[in-house]
Amino acid sequence: MGYTIVHTVEELSRPDYPIFILVVDAIVLFCYVFSCSDTAKQFMIRVYSVDKLNAVTISQKKKMAAVAALVLIFSFSVVAYFTNRISNVMQIYGINLSAEISYDLMHLQVQFLLGMISMAVLAIIVIILIQKNSIYLYYEARLDGLTGLYSRQQFFQSGENLLQSLKYDRNGHGGYFVILDVDDFKEINDRYGHPTGDKVLKEVGQNLEKAFGDQGIIGRLGGDEFVVLVTRPAQPKEIGEILKTMKNEMAEILPGEKPVTCSIGVIPVEKEYSIDALYRNADRLLYEAKKNGKNKVVFGYRFY
Repeated sequence: MGYTIVHTVEELSRPDYPIFILVVDAIVLFCYVFSCSDTAKQFMIRVYSVDKLNAVTISQKKKMAAVAALVLIFSFSVVAYFTNRISNVMQIYGINLSAEISYDLMHLQVQFLLGMISMAVLAIIVIILIQKNSIYLYYEARLDGLTGLYSRQQFFQSGENLLQSLKYDRNGHGGYFVILDVDDFKEINDRYGHPTGDKVLKEVGQNLEKAFGDQGIIGRLGGDEFVVLVTRPAQPKEIGEILKTMKNEMAEILPGEKPVTCSIGVIPVEKEYSIDALYRNADRLLYEAKKNGKNKVVFGYRFY
């Protein structure tokens, strides 16, 4: 570009350069301190968490892509306008530029373009981060306050969306709907108090997350009733082993002398059935498990 060490030294000797350095350092230091704060860390946790909420974010991706495209288009438009405007003004006043000045002017225009693109990219990043944070806050407000699992409304809404994108095996199964009910939960509340009952529900939710957290979505419909939508095809034996392990771990929850047990109904997810229909049929299997002495798992191998 024709710049040498001499030019660099001249820049350093400018009277406004120390002020510029102080301002830049202050901005960098502020950004670093803010990034280490609890507020920023919590903000970024929410942002990263949104990437796992496919059912929540799918409808937002097209909107964000459109906004990003518009910001870039506007940036290029501004640069093109001012570049063209400079040429028009010079022609109006009859200014003829030398080759060297034209060369430097072209570099200024390129720098202006790069600056506008950089600002556009930063604006897009900020918009995306704020949008993701807003999505998570909206999502968090619809979670179950006690367990942190999906609330009834959120579970059914997200579950219905997920059913549209499931992959089905050759038997027509795309996953499993699991419904779980804590046995004699009312007795736990009456004998040991509601704080103990709440603690039991939290631990049951944690066990469900450990067993199925990476395989689908989990919700608490209310009281001691939990549901899981497993979003991958699997053999009944595999699901049975997962539930067996979960029940063994759940037996370690001791609100009093007796361990916690649960009754479970499981039905395969089949094509063309809504989340509500799956819930109704799984609930019938749960009733069978209760009727057969509790602490049972009842599978439905066909959809009735």
